[in-house]
Amino acid sequence: MASANDSQGLKIAVAIFVSLTVILAVTSYFMYSEYSKASEQLEAARGEASQANQKASQANTNLLTLRDRAGYSNLSDANQIQQQIDADQQALLESLTNELTQANQTISEAQQAGATGPEVARYRENLTGLIGTFTDESTQNPTLKGSLATLSAMTANQARLSTALASDLVRVRRELENTNNVNQAELTTQQQAAQQAQADLSGEHTKYEDIFDQQRTQVDTLTTQLAQLRAEYDSLSNQLNSQKNEYENRLTEMLASLNDFRTRAEKDEVVLDQADGYVTSVDYSARRVRLNVTRSMGARPQMILAVFDADAPGLPTDKPKARIKLLQVNERDSVASIEEEFNKTNPIRSGDQAYSAAWSPNEPQRFALIGKIDMNRDGVDDRDDLKRLINAAGGVVDYDIPEPGAGQEQGELNARISYYIIDERDPLRTPSNARAVQQMTLAEQEFAQRRTEVIEQARRYGIRPLPVERLLASLGYSFGMTIPGTVEAADAKAIESLLNPGGMRAPAPGSDEFEQSRQEAEQSQPSGSPF
Repeated sequence: MASANDSQGLKIAVAIFVSLTVILAVTSYFMYSEYSKASEQLEAARGEASQANQKASQANTNLLTLRDRAGYSNLSDANQIQQQIDADQQALLESLTNELTQANQTISEAQQAGATGPEVARYRENLTGLIGTFTDESTQNPTLKGSLATLSAMTANQARLSTALASDLVRVRRELENTNNVNQAELTTQQQAAQQAQADLSGEHTKYEDIFDQQRTQVDTLTTQLAQLRAEYDSLSNQLNSQKNEYENRLTEMLASLNDFRTRAEKDEVVLDQADGYVTSVDYSARRVRLNVTRSMGARPQMILAVFDADAPGLPTDKPKARIKLLQVNERDSVASIEEEFNKTNPIRSGDQAYSAAWSPNEPQRFALIGKIDMNRDGVDDRDDLKRLINAAGGVVDYDIPEPGAGQEQGELNARISYYIIDERDPLRTPSNARAVQQMTLAEQEFAQRRTEVIEQARRYGIRPLPVERLLASLGYSFGMTIPGTVEAADAKAIESLLNPGGMRAPAPGSDEFEQSRQEAEQSQPSGSPF
């Protein structure tokens, strides 16, 4: 058993050895075969490497030659060369852009100066397009050949543009020469006209110099006359000022004298100054009286007169005997109607005095109305009625300043006015429109100030104050009387028939017949009779 196992082991070992030997032989064969192939490939690769080195050396030589020809011999690195090329292209692009701007400006100036040829505009468009193409090639697909081609086209276009501009310049120059020739001819004509105008101007200047000399002589003469007139004016002004001062001094003296006279008259105011007329006859049946007041004395129909006793020395009671109204004023006498009698026990007699506070023979009395005028004391302004009474008595109202709401200021205050009328009485009853609280309004305050100023001015003029109640008594006013109005028409024939019935006329006042008739009438009156 043991030898059988040893033999089996040997067989196995021999079998393994044979297998390994076969494997080694096969492996060696394949390895030798691969080595041969690798050697062959190595030789081939060495040959290709040698060729590649030759080509690289040639390419490097070509690159160096191209670098030198491109102007970058100072650069050895390809990246540096590429960066420098990009920088140079960008600088060239900027330079071309600036050149395009300057070219456009130059072309515009040339066109404004007269270069209007169509080729200039065309070359300008070509230049703009070429620069745009160069810009596109430099930014999108930059190539040296394309850039050179573009620059060549730009150079050719620039040459053609310069030629076109030169041609236009020559044409413009010729046109300018022709224009200069025309302008020179026109200038010559204008110069000749200017010389002629200068000659005319010199003649006119000489003419007006002569006129100016004449005017200067006249001005000197007028200046001398003006100086003389100024001296005369100064002399007259001095005389006028002297006369004005003298006049003002005399006026002051006259006003002072007038005030003195009026003051003296006021001290004796109970005595009538002078009767305005006398009653010559009385007819109570017809209620008519005759007066020695005539038309030449200034009397007129509808005038109101007050009648006083023949021997009345003054107005102690301010009450006249009666009030009469003139109906007819003749050349020798006048006829009046008896309007109202104030004392039945003392009738009108021949020789009684007729008096008007607003009228004097040949000179009407002038009045000024200041403030409220309440004749019947009913609280209502009656200045219009008083004016009618004054006018009916022959007087004149020269100035009137009513209270606010009663009218406007009228007339002017002057030294010819005899009296200023004031009414300081309180009304007998309160008017319906009176205010409950007596507080002055602004208008009333202004009126009070104006009233004070007017009264002061009247006193300076020497105008005497006269209360309205005294004026009304002198005018024969009574409460409820009819205020006379303006006479619109008069029937002379009817008045004549009433005054002189049957055609009989009374003797003229002052005549012998008149005095005899008056004495007979007085003797015929029975004793104890009121007449």
